[in-house]
Amino acid sequence: SGGRDVYIVIDNGATSGIRTTDGTLALDRHKDAAARTLAALGPGDRAGLITLAGPAEAPVAPASANIAEVGRLIRELT
Repeated sequence: SGGRDVYIVIDNGATSGIRTTDGTLALDRHKDAAARTLAALGPGDRAGLITLAGPAEAPVAPASANIAEVGRLIRELT
């Protein structure tokens, strides 16, 4: 009806630098999953972003209707 608020929570702490069995960084897998979630959002949906590196931060809170900007922030996470 009015859209959803969807918060993406990404662990970008030290352990996200670990390579998975296929050789990719855990952070890259987190970012790929986040991109798929954003792509599945519909009209009226909003997205927020919370990162867990110490200290945890909320770069996008409250959730925003600017999904492209949230996606850009996710792609730039290190």
